[in-house]
Amino acid sequence: LAASAAGSYVITSTIGAAGQCNASINTYTITITNPPVATLSYSAPNYCINNTAVQLPTQTGAAGGSYSVQPLVGLSLTNTGSFVASTSLAGTYIVKYTIQAASGCPATVAQATVIIDPIVTPTTGFTYVTPVCKNAVNPSPTLATGFATTGTFGISPLSATTMGLVINASSGIIDLAASTAGTYTIRYTIAADLANCKAAGFTDFQIVITPTTTPVTGFSYVSPVCATNLFPTPILNTGFEPGGTFTSSPAGLTINSATGVVNYATSTPGSYIITYATIANTTTCKLATSSTASLILSTDVMPTITGECEGPVFVLRSAALNNSYPATGTTYQWQNSTGTLLGTAANQSVTELGGYSVKVTNSFGCIGTAVINVDAITCSVPKGISVNGDGVNDVWDLSGFKVKQLNIFNRYGQKVYSKAEYKKEWGGQTDKGDELPDGTYFYVIERVGFDSVSGWVYVNRAVN
Repeated sequence: LAASAAGSYVITSTIGAAGQCNASINTYTITITNPPVATLSYSAPNYCINNTAVQLPTQTGAAGGSYSVQPLVGLSLTNTGSFVASTSLAGTYIVKYTIQAASGCPATVAQATVIIDPIVTPTTGFTYVTPVCKNAVNPSPTLATGFATTGTFGISPLSATTMGLVINASSGIIDLAASTAGTYTIRYTIAADLANCKAAGFTDFQIVITPTTTPVTGFSYVSPVCATNLFPTPILNTGFEPGGTFTSSPAGLTINSATGVVNYATSTPGSYIITYATIANTTTCKLATSSTASLILSTDVMPTITGECEGPVFVLRSAALNNSYPATGTTYQWQNSTGTLLGTAANQSVTELGGYSVKVTNSFGCIGTAVINVDAITCSVPKGISVNGDGVNDVWDLSGFKVKQLNIFNRYGQKVYSKAEYKKEWGGQTDKGDELPDGTYFYVIERVGFDSVSGWVYVNRAVN
């Protein structure tokens, strides 16, 4: 049959005569029929369940067939092979067009697959880390699994107060620097795509942008600093922000970078600028900031005192040891052992034995003190004595001259009086206590710590 053409054929069967039998001839008529052929299709394999159009089949080949569907329930299939997706259930269906068996030919079945797709609600969920500091790294949204990426980010509701948020509509990245601190509702919206069975959708998320604050970093020092203040400590402004770093310029200052405490002993005197700086903190929303303060370390004020005669006057002189203070801008206060103020000049004349001190204050207000004990003060030897018993100049007074040994001679060179550690014992007498005549006598004075002195002294007993 496969090699034969369709049509009606007469087949003759002939059996020849044999023996006493005649020949036998028989004819048969046979019809070969082509099986029916049919095709079935629809305009598309997939239809959204919200599609209300009547979908008609495209059927070619033999007519007279019937339509059926598997599974039997779900597709609104008519006996003409049409269906409407919106009145069907979502699923996959096999639509068949069947021509029953006839004329010895088996049934013919043509089929097409129809898929009714449900409307899918897009995944639009997202979150941000909130609150977020305005000085933080620009935040990106964390997207839900299966997030639909065809939508846009925006602000909801859009108003004058919400216009302070600057957001990338595609990525959802927020530009914090360009945004205003505040609370915002961010909406991700996706439009319906019915051709692809996708519904519209949106998700809102509220984010808080916290404003930045400028930390308090102001501080100061009591300046200038004197040597008596070995560890100058900064005075911190109210609300001072800890955690920053102290530095100084120029080099030479020893400073604790965490506390700002200065070590005077290991620092070089001079003028310094001290800076305290903090770094930005995106957790506490604090900006990086810094403040400066000046600090002057004064040299140690170290005065010294020397005493010497200036003509007949004994003068105490102050001087700066190792140039520890300049003459300009420096003040002085001289006092005796009882605390009496004697003068305010760099040098001070004195007329009495005893202890003296000078307080020196430099231009920075730093103070140094020196003391001296004056045990010899006579700058000129008295030229005479008037031994007349009136109690005035009756003895030769060298008590402030620090005499180690006194020898007195007459004009003939004969020693007439001598005394070790002499003060004011001689009143014109000999070593034996006899009165010497009026006249000129000569002396040699040996002094402790000084050169010997020689000269003359006149004795006069006349009463005026």
